Amino acid sequence: MEIRIRLEDDMNKAHEIAILDKLQATFEKVPNNYLPTLFSSAFVGWASNRIKDDFPLDVMEYIQDFDKDQQIAQLTEELTAEMERKVEVSALKEQVEQQLKNAHSAFQRDQADWFEEKEALNEEIQTKTMQCINYKEQNDALMLDIRDLKVKMYDLSTKNN
Repeated sequence: MEIRIRLEDDMNKAHEIAILDKLQATFEKVPNNYLPTLFSSAFVGWASNRIKDDFPLDVMEYIQDFDKDQQIAQLTEELTAEMERKVEVSALKEQVEQQLKNAHSAFQRDQADWFEEKEALNEEIQTKTMQCINYKEQNDALMLDIRDLKVKMYDLSTKNN
């Protein structure tokens, strides 16, 4: 494969970028060599942008920028993971708060039911206590009646004799 490139001292930016594109396209046709990796689309894009912005092409800057881009990508990935963890924690917190709220509501309902039951039992105890008092009073009255009857019976039995 042969590459023909015409270089001139006063080439414009578009011509220089076209040469880079031609090199990339040519080397893509022979992928088993090392040069296609040098003229990758990432490198050619970087170089084209530098030419458009009137900056010189220093491959070491590309390497440093590539290193920085990798660091930025890694930090972005870590930040994204941290944000996802925060979202998960926030969701878990909301779930726990909802469960706590539900448990508190259930406790309040149970407590209200318990107080109602307690009140009903207290009323029943009071009713039963009053019944017991009434029964005792009736019993005391009956005992007095029995005593009076026994006295009368004794009197009657002693009179007849």
